[in-house]
Amino acid sequence: MYNRNHVDLIGNVGNIEIRSGKKDVAVISLATNRRYKDGEGNKQTETTWHQIVAFSPALVDLAKKHINKGDLLNVTAFLRTSKWEDADGKDRYSVELVAKSFGFLSPKRNGADDDAGDDDANS
Repeated sequence: MYNRNHVDLIGNVGNIEIRSGKKDVAVISLATNRRYKDGEGNKQTETTWHQIVAFSPALVDLAKKHINKGDLLNVTAFLRTSKWEDADGKDRYSVELVAKSFGFLSPKRNGADDDAGDDDANS
């Protein structure tokens, strides 16, 4: 059996932060939208925010120089779960996407003005 941890997302950059340390890390919030029609036939949009982290020096440099808020970005990544203990001693978990590559898309390829992105079978 073949298992693979692979995620492809296309979304708009909400925020970008470069964290400096031994190695710089880029942290990007990315908004993706799911369009569908509700039970009454009204178009709806559901936005999901994802945290993308980039550790690769080449990707961090790309993020520093070329990624801006609002950019339409294609991200290839893998999922990683982190576990830590909070101040009350409770185990906490988070899922982040570790970037393997970034690609820039023009806004016209977003499909924002058409129904190509509809996910609901009722569309």
